[in-house]
Amino acid sequence: MAHGRANAENLHLRSTAVNGPLGSSLRAEGPVEDRARTYYVQGVTVQRTAALADAHIQATLLAEALTAAEVGLVVWDDGRHYVAANAKACELLGCTLEELLGSEVGSHTNAADEAIEHVIRGRVTRGQIDVDRFDGRGVTLEYVTFPTRTAGLPHMASVIWEDRG
Repeated sequence: MAHGRANAENLHLRSTAVNGPLGSSLRAEGPVEDRARTYYVQGVTVQRTAALADAHIQATLLAEALTAAEVGLVVWDDGRHYVAANAKACELLGCTLEELLGSEVGSHTNAADEAIEHVIRGRVTRGQIDVDRFDGRGVTLEYVTFPTRTAGLPHMASVIWEDRG
């Protein structure tokens, strides 16, 4: 990665603006920097790193990553009710999002109470659990469950995936 200084004359003669989901980018030849922001050059693409640090951009990137993830993510409250989930979690649990939201955590699992209590007490919990999916099929899932905060409130989150072993 190279960086350097360039002024507006260098930019408009040898660059092309590209607008994308991360803000404006420049395709340029040579190092680029203006007085307000540093641009990092990797090959011929110049991207404002300041745009990546923006809270809205970070939220968008994380939301997109979770939506397309090959693992399930569920968020639940201290009353043990699901409040959010990605599509993979619904697929793994054999239900729609509407069926999952509001249902009780552990209601389709065997011997989950102890693990749930550990998480409610603020401990990270890992393991395997047998699940009776909403559609009636049985599956063994691996999980990591941990306390977190969402919307300014304390919640728990679980990352789940199918045990292929």
